[in-house]
Amino acid sequence: MKVSQEQYQKIEVYLKTKGIHQIDLKYEILDHILLGTEGSMETDGLCFEEAFALEKIKWQSELDAYTMAEGQVHFKTPKIVLRRYWLGIKEMYIKAGIMTLGALLPLIVFIKTDLVPIATFHTLFGYFYVFAFTAIALLFLKMRAKGKNTTDKMMFKASMGYFMAWLVVFNPLLGNLYWVRQEGEFMAVFFGIHVFLLCFSFNFIDLYKAHVKKVKMYSL
Repeated sequence: MKVSQEQYQKIEVYLKTKGIHQIDLKYEILDHILLGTEGSMETDGLCFEEAFALEKIKWQSELDAYTMAEGQVHFKTPKIVLRRYWLGIKEMYIKAGIMTLGALLPLIVFIKTDLVPIATFHTLFGYFYVFAFTAIALLFLKMRAKGKNTTDKMMFKASMGYFMAWLVVFNPLLGNLYWVRQEGEFMAVFFGIHVFLLCFSFNFIDLYKAHVKKVKMYSL
């Protein structure tokens, strides 16, 4: 038994009141609730309100605001949204970490064999940071102009602030605190940080592309 358009809209309103504003996550949850509601109506002979009430109970733990019991810290964001956010951020760091490990060995070989002067890396990192800072700001403005929210936009917005701050703090063009070579000594840790920041920045391109794809998909 299919729900009516009016009943469908009731489910949409319910998800909105629960704080589900990301269109991809909204339609994902909505599909599950629809299937459960229609299944109860058809199999158990329940009316829409009764079947929908059962689905609300099933999804209550996922859609209620998240609370950290030990510290009694309350988040207005639903638990399922926070979980999706942390999984996405974890994936971003893992991806950047793998890329960093793959890039470090050949780059260090270039430095140790004097194939590429250290000064060249300082310049390249510095200008790349300026480019990445500008690109992230422009991509976010383009995402914001579309007026649609997705989990990808949520992760982009949540991580861009501190990452852009890193791009400023670690920029070799703005200071020599985090240079690759200091007092004649190769600073492997700083070099690794620079390469990691370079690799991590590609996550924002992936988030932007995923956001645009989902906006097109759910706008049809």
